Amino acid sequence: MELCVIVAWTMVNFKYLTFIIVLFSALVSCKGFGTNAVSEVSLVETSDTVCFNITPDVRTYNHSFQVFTDTDGREYATFLNRRTAQIFMYDITGGEPVKVVNYHKEGPDGIGVVYSHYMKSWNEFLIPGQNRTIYILDSCARIREKMDFSQVKGVTGFESYADNPFVIKDDILYSYQSSRRGADHCLQDSPTEIALNLKTKEFVHSPNLSSDEIKNYLIGKNVTQSEVGMIYKCLNGKSLVYSFAYNEDLIVMSMDFRDISYKKAVSKYIGQLKIPDYPESMDFDERCRQTCTNPYYGQIVYDPYRKYYYRFAYPRTELENHTESWYDLTQSGRDEFSIIILDEDLNVIGETMFPRDRFRSNLYFVCKDGFYISCNHYKNPGYTDDAFQFVKFEVKGK
Repeated sequence: MELCVIVAWTMVNFKYLTFIIVLFSALVSCKGFGTNAVSEVSLVETSDTVCFNITPDVRTYNHSFQVFTDTDGREYATFLNRRTAQIFMYDITGGEPVKVVNYHKEGPDGIGVVYSHYMKSWNEFLIPGQNRTIYILDSCARIREKMDFSQVKGVTGFESYADNPFVIKDDILYSYQSSRRGADHCLQDSPTEIALNLKTKEFVHSPNLSSDEIKNYLIGKNVTQSEVGMIYKCLNGKSLVYSFAYNEDLIVMSMDFRDISYKKAVSKYIGQLKIPDYPESMDFDERCRQTCTNPYYGQIVYDPYRKYYYRFAYPRTELENHTESWYDLTQSGRDEFSIIILDEDLNVIGETMFPRDRFRSNLYFVCKDGFYISCNHYKNPGYTDDAFQFVKFEVKGK
């Protein structure tokens, strides 16, 4: 009798134990165990494209690209062209030009030579100028305001490019700051980000989020950002997320700069990261070659409509027989790259390696319709100087 009871008890508990093991395995396979588990999803090229025709004076080597959404929810592509001193706006769905703002380089409303912009409204354009200034222009290119921060300690400059745009939330402008030494601050104290209140003009500085390895590398070097200190960021609505060139971790910082956390986002195409040596005596072509061949992590993009993050990664690329312009290649964003796909909690759920010489990794946009990447790579057989060309990609499970 006792033996029967023991056998029955064992069988019942074995059934429960088996159930728990199966359930645990299912949860692990569905959700992923740990912060860097990979699921079977990838970015898939679709047949959907959009094309913005441009004049001969506008070069496709343009990084000042932004999606602007008006108060009615309509989306427009906008970019600044310094050659012609113009800001262009296009309907994002049909690719048709909508408006052009002709700004002035000289005179009472002159803003000099500028390279990037941020369209805040139809009548408010923020233009990062030289010497740590920001101009605000109206739709007729008149200067509404000039903000001069050349004497403000800790401010190294302003830029708003496609791969690292201004972020504005509740009239607070967030702008990353390049790590450099200067007369008014030391490298160790240089903030990664500044928050500027556009109404009061008050600043808040973030900590320096660069790794100690990067800080030690840059000490004593007369550089403004250096190839090794590249920083990219995006806004997920409540926090700023940073991708550093030589850091496997993504860094999440609250918008008041008080809370900082880290999340692994490792590419399967990049092995151990090693900071390359960029001596100050290195010539321009060699710098471009190093930038086009060394492995590192690139931009981080948030897709609020589909709740994904996209982190660009650049594996080591062998280009020993390269005979063309290194500059042209840097402007197209290298020969090859991958994109790591992360879910809303920054868990890696897939990674896609892109075909060589077809897409520009430094020109893309996210809109309601999807994630678009430029195919204006100068080695692409379909390359044209007459238009910005984009292809839509979708996240698909295998």
